Amino acid sequence: MDVPRRFTFRMGDVFTSDDPVSLFLVSLTAALNDLLLVNRLLVPDDEYGLLSGEARPAENSYFLRLSASHVYETVLLVESVEKVQALRRFLDALPDQAQRLRREIRTMTIGGSDLRKTLGLSRNSSWHYPRPSDKILKTVVKRYGDAEVALDVGDKMPGIRGLFADEIMLGVLSYYRPEDEDSFGELMHELAEITWRLVHFAQYAINDYMKRHSDKLDPPWPT
Repeated sequence: MDVPRRFTFRMGDVFTSDDPVSLFLVSLTAALNDLLLVNRLLVPDDEYGLLSGEARPAENSYFLRLSASHVYETVLLVESVEKVQALRRFLDALPDQAQRLRREIRTMTIGGSDLRKTLGLSRNSSWHYPRPSDKILKTVVKRYGDAEVALDVGDKMPGIRGLFADEIMLGVLSYYRPEDEDSFGELMHELAEITWRLVHFAQYAINDYMKRHSDKLDPPWPT
């Protein structure tokens, strides 16, 4: 098992409230933390994680939607800093591997793509449950009209799990995908690919920033 090294520092010596790069790295690191945590919850038995395991049961739909939501918010964060000159200079100075990931993230999530629409829809359905008037909810419930679904109820409260609702939320998540057996698997693959790129891009950015402040860390950052 990989045992992480701990580096300690005075917050104000490394991250300051008047430096946009500092503030971006704080937010990006928070996003990285969330992406890694939800990945461990979603694919707990996979050696490498990052959604590379088989699709989990419907009851894990929450973690899938949560993962896609964090991916979407991280994409929006990275896109937003491209418009700030100081931050763009920082990003442009990252190593070649980070630049390749940056380009690939931009290509995969270009506005109007099915993946981007799916990520946005997942974010909305994770934080805002669909109202009865929601068009997508109505469409998915109709699609599942002939499906055999289930409701598990235990002898004691709270011993209930509405598996039918999990299935519907998975249907909402894959709304922009073709209606075939491979659609959900393809969505999982695309989510794994974009998550992998975001996680590694964030690590390159954090590594570069901490190197610049190595003398403020205990122990110093490795060169």
